[in-house]
Amino acid sequence: MNRQVPNHLETLGLAPGASPEDIKRAYLALVKRWHPDRFAHDPEQQTLAEDRLRSINVAYEALVGEARVTVPFQHGSKAPEYDPSDPAIKTERSAYAYRERPSGFAFWRGQAGWLSWAGTLGLIMISVGSFWFVAESLSYHYGPPNAADFIRHEAKLQSVLAQTRRAAEQGEVWAAVNMGWFHYHGRAVRVSKTEAAAWFGRAAQAGDAGAQTQLGSMFASGDGVPADVVMARQWWERAAANGHAEARRLLDGLRQ
Repeated sequence: MNRQVPNHLETLGLAPGASPEDIKRAYLALVKRWHPDRFAHDPEQQTLAEDRLRSINVAYEALVGEARVTVPFQHGSKAPEYDPSDPAIKTERSAYAYRERPSGFAFWRGQAGWLSWAGTLGLIMISVGSFWFVAESLSYHYGPPNAADFIRHEAKLQSVLAQTRRAAEQGEVWAAVNMGWFHYHGRAVRVSKTEAAAWFGRAAQAGDAGAQTQLGSMFASGDGVPADVVMARQWWERAAANGHAEARRLLDGLRQ
């Protein structure tokens, strides 16, 4: 290898007769060692590294005749491991530059610090808060009712029932319809289909199409009143004349 000039071999730390593989291996090791990005904290040392790297590149190109090899270590990437025996690193500050930055959850990797403890504490608080929210939601929807809440709910229903009854007795049609549904479904009162039919009858006589349809259905099935298809048809016809779509559907089914 006639291009193995002793000065270039010395630059790469090689002996005469080194193979191309040895030259490339030595070159890569020296580039990693003297890369200027490693000395960004020390301008004087960075200048020295640039000069040294320039001579290393010249020696490599002269020996191998290849283009400069791209090293996968660039500014902003993970720094190489710190070697305390490396003469290029002499100060404690330089050594600190190659330690890994602390992470908010480094505690899980066996490391400790105020940032890792704060991250762990925040994670615990989020977990506890999420568990409390889920437990509260499930207990609200599926847990047994609280006695005080049940009493308040019943008192409110009774108040609504009393106000609705007064309005119905004063001739309010909507109130008569609601009283019919209260008795039909047993809300705030016991289920009484007979009483429901009476209230639906008041609203139906006043011209409420929904009450007329419901009263017709009760006559058709004998629900709270004697079964009477004729009465059912009459109420459905009145409701259909008032534009009630359900009444029209029921009349069509009765004709078929």
